[in-house]
Amino acid sequence: MPSPRSFTLSDMMGLVAATALGFALERWRDTPPQGNQTLSVGIGHWLHLFEIGWPSCFAVALALVLIPLRWRKPRPSVSRILRQPGTVASLATVGSMIACLVTTRIGETITKAANQPTPSKVVFGNSWYWSKAVGGISMSVTGVWIALALGGRWSPERSWLDRTGRALGIYWLLVYFMNLFWGVIELWLPYK
Repeated sequence: MPSPRSFTLSDMMGLVAATALGFALERWRDTPPQGNQTLSVGIGHWLHLFEIGWPSCFAVALALVLIPLRWRKPRPSVSRILRQPGTVASLATVGSMIACLVTTRIGETITKAANQPTPSKVVFGNSWYWSKAVGGISMSVTGVWIALALGGRWSPERSWLDRTGRALGIYWLLVYFMNLFWGVIELWLPYK
């Protein structure tokens, strides 16, 4: 197997661009709530922050940058790339986000056609859109990784690109399991 592509200056520039995009997404997403809403500080708040807060902005930005970096030459064949869990996690992140945004826009169009108000969008602003956009990412990454493993296609590469993508996938797996078990976790903690 040929040696993986080494870390280059253009890769560093891509990571800087991902950081800048993460900050831009966080600034766009972070709109203050309107009205008489109270913000909780219990475990539910922290789990919610982990899923749709500033870490998710940087995770999505990193996925958006890792995809074009992975397709730069020298690279392995397409079939080998699509067996790498890091690349597949990045593709699942972006694909799921696009699908969630499209279905959200379709839902808004149907709601407007039926003359129904959309109170959530009015109350939460950009954070409402962001929560809809990243809502299904953790399940899609979990699903594609299970499919890779069960299909015998799990073939990680010893490169910084695949390892970074796997770290991204592990982040979304943690989000998935934290959401799955947050009710149980909240019962064990001394504060609410």
